[in-house]
Amino acid sequence: IGGDREQPLYGLFSAGNKMGRAARDGGWYHYHKVLFRTSIRIVARTSGPKVRFTVSVRGHEVVASSPAAEGLALPSGFVVPPQARLQLQRLDRIYFQPMAFAPLVHLPAGYAGLIYLTTVALDTSPSTNDYIEGCWHLYTDSNKTFPGIVVGTGVEDFFDSAYWFCALNGQAPCLFDHANAGLLHFSRKWGNGTAMSSEVQKLRPGPPGTHERLSAYRFFDGEVVGFSNGGALHWRVGDSPGKCNDPSDVPGGNVHEVSVHSYAWVYTWPLVDGSAPAPNAPPLQLPKRSAASDSDLAQRPDSDIVL
Repeated sequence: IGGDREQPLYGLFSAGNKMGRAARDGGWYHYHKVLFRTSIRIVARTSGPKVRFTVSVRGHEVVASSPAAEGLALPSGFVVPPQARLQLQRLDRIYFQPMAFAPLVHLPAGYAGLIYLTTVALDTSPSTNDYIEGCWHLYTDSNKTFPGIVVGTGVEDFFDSAYWFCALNGQAPCLFDHANAGLLHFSRKWGNGTAMSSEVQKLRPGPPGTHERLSAYRFFDGEVVGFSNGGALHWRVGDSPGKCNDPSDVPGGNVHEVSVHSYAWVYTWPLVDGSAPAPNAPPLQLPKRSAASDSDLAQRPDSDIVL
């Protein structure tokens, strides 16, 4: 999910030497390790009917007797088995109500997996509402129940930051693009795109018609975070007064709905040799939304699809 056009300059960034941008126009690069056994197909999706672009794809094959054929050794020391696939799981601008759980990753029983990368782009109104307090829950197999393993007690600490990415009291955010995690965009603006004053940014929550948006990523190849027999990774929109271990639907603070656009790359493989690869997440059609109280929010589409 792309970087800020103003800060860093033109969206230039490098995320752990694995992805980034190195030119004002184009210049995107990705060094993600995708396993394949006998063949691989590369598909590029354009943003319009008449788009010209140049793409380079690099990779290599190994002979069956090579140690490299035993699987992909990650920096964590974990070896991904050779039959694994790198699967994309995506939420495509889905609106979640306060206290709802956003399912960033879901893997059915019968499959093991390892999270490689998680990225999110969040949009909420008004700004500075308590959506940020939502905890992250990892379920390491399909039989685990709430709260699972708490891997983040708020949005910012999941991405290795703190205190609202430095913007707790209206200060400028701390953008960063480190090897393991980064914050590439953070903004608080009025619905028409104009900037909010520092005094208005201190209000919690902000006035109606204001928006808060952020884009962040985290790599997991340096640690072993995954699933032994199915499982899931959920983020909660806001949280209860008892925080991460409290199943109550009563919000702790002033929590508003959030648009979630997420990419999660997960290495998956079947537990039984010869089984089919893990299925892609089935499309989920959301019901039509009720009328929003904020006229700016009411311009959203009636439904979105999870892919």
